[in-house]
Amino acid sequence: MGNFEQMTTETTIDYRTLLNMDNILAWLANTSDDQWCVDYCGEEREGVPGGAAFCARGHLLVYAAASGMERGFDDVFHEVWATEFMYYRVNDGKHPKYQQATPRERVMAYFTDLRDGRELTTYKLMEADMNRA
Repeated sequence: MGNFEQMTTETTIDYRTLLNMDNILAWLANTSDDQWCVDYCGEEREGVPGGAAFCARGHLLVYAAASGMERGFDDVFHEVWATEFMYYRVNDGKHPKYQQATPRERVMAYFTDLRDGRELTTYKLMEADMNRA
């Protein structure tokens, strides 16, 4: 049993709703470009809501905390959708396919592609790798 299946049976948190990419994209859509940063997880920044800017991981952790799931969200997100290695390159503008003007635009495009099946999720990538012979 993977982390996701185990966690959905052991808690009252609705992980299926929390990990629904439409919900995550709606959350990220309510951030502004000046609330995003590259090359590190977060920084204090005057003049932006909350006084800080975050990378994709930071925004995901804020989303999880606001949803009551600070603990374990990273592991489950990595299993269901993408690892930090996969989305950091997008956030920081180092993925050739995602060259939008801001980290927010790049990450939202990548997460949309994950949701719509144009990019492979962590599990699908592992499955494809194991099926190579």
